[in-house]
Amino acid sequence: MICATANINAEREVPVGRGGMSLTFDPEHVTLRGDDEAHSARAEMADYEALAGPGRLTLFDVSAISGAAVSPLMGAMTRQAYRILLTMTNVRLGVWLPHPAVVDAAHRELLKQEEERRKDRWPGTLLRLLWYALPVHPFWGAKTEKPGGGEARLWAYVLRLRHEGKWFGALLYHAMQPTLGMLWAEAVGHTSYRSTWVCVSDGGHYDNLGLVEALWRGAKNIVVLDASGDKADTWFTLGGAMALARVDAGVDIDLDPSTMCPHPPPRPGEVVRPWVDGTFSRIPWWQDGAAPGGPPLPAQGAVWVCKLGWWPPAPWDVRAYAGHHPEFPGQTTAQQLYDGAEFDAYRELGLSTVDAALSGGLGAAVPPAGSPRASEPGPLTRTPTAP
Repeated sequence: MICATANINAEREVPVGRGGMSLTFDPEHVTLRGDDEAHSARAEMADYEALAGPGRLTLFDVSAISGAAVSPLMGAMTRQAYRILLTMTNVRLGVWLPHPAVVDAAHRELLKQEEERRKDRWPGTLLRLLWYALPVHPFWGAKTEKPGGGEARLWAYVLRLRHEGKWFGALLYHAMQPTLGMLWAEAVGHTSYRSTWVCVSDGGHYDNLGLVEALWRGAKNIVVLDASGDKADTWFTLGGAMALARVDAGVDIDLDPSTMCPHPPPRPGEVVRPWVDGTFSRIPWWQDGAAPGGPPLPAQGAVWVCKLGWWPPAPWDVRAYAGHHPEFPGQTTAQQLYDGAEFDAYRELGLSTVDAALSGGLGAAVPPAGSPRASEPGPLTRTPTAP
C-alpha cells in the first residue's frame, strides 16, 4: 500500500489548513478516503493502469507520485505565497489523476452495458466529448455521477478502448486531460471534491508516516519507521499523525516519544534509545467501529515507533560518523547527494534501530489496556538474512 495526498480544499470539504485527503494505491484499488462515506471513493487499480496506458502507472510511478514533495498544491504543506508562482513557472512534481468516483462510475457503466449487451458508438461519444469540453456543463461533478449519466458513459467508452489497447482511446483520454480551468483552480487553491480530476502529491502532505491509513485498514500491530527528518528531540511529524488519527480515524494513541530522548539531548542526534512503544484504542462513539464495506476494526492494538537517533550501544562506526557530522541523522530531504559513507551510516543506523526494537519486544502480543510496557531494550541481536 502506497499513500499519496489528493489536494482538495474547496467548499470546506476539509478542515482549514489541511488542504487534502488521503489517497492510497494498493494492488487492487485506488482509494480516496474522506471524513465520511459520502466523501470517500474506491476504484479498480486495473482501470487506472488501463487509462494511463501500458507501463505508465507502474509500482515505480506510484512510488514517485507518493514522493512528489514540491507542487503548487501540497495539502497541509501548501505555501500560499508561492502557489501562483509555482503554477506559472510549472514547478511541480504532483500529477493530475481522474477522480476515483469517476473511474468507478465508468467501470460500473461498462458492467451495465455488458449485462444489457450493448456498446456506445463513436458518433454519440464525440458529442458527449464536445459537451464535456465546454467550460461549464450542467451536470459536472464526480460526486453526483452515476452509471448511465453522460460523463460516466463517456469515461466508460474511453475505458473500454484503453482496456482493448485501441489508439483512439489514448487520443480521447489525452483530449480529456485537465484544462486551463483546473490550472486556474490550482493557482488560486480552490480544488473541489466534485472535480473530475484531482491533483495528487506526496503522501506526507497528509500524513508523512502512513499511520492513519494503517489504522483505517484495521492493523492491530503497527510499526512506524520515522525517517521524517525531525531532530532527535522533536516529534512534530509523529504528533501530527497522532492528532490526525484521533480526528480522522477515531483512535486515541497512548504513546510518549519523549522517553526516547532527554531534553535537551546531551549531543546532537543522541537518544537514550531509538524506539518507543505504546497502545491505541478506538473511541467508542466513533461511527460503528467498522470501515465502510469492510470488517469490524480492532478496538485496541499496539504501536511501535522507531526514530533515527544514535545511542551509546549503537555500532561504533555510526557513532564516529555522528561525531564528525553534527547534522546526522536529522538531515532534511533537501540533502539528496549522499556519498558512500553517509549512505552506509544511515543504513547501519536503521538496521541497528530495528534490532534494538526487536530485542525490546517488538512483535510481542498486544498488551492489555493499562498494562506496563517494555522500558529498556535488551542486547542487540541481529538475525542473518539471505542475500
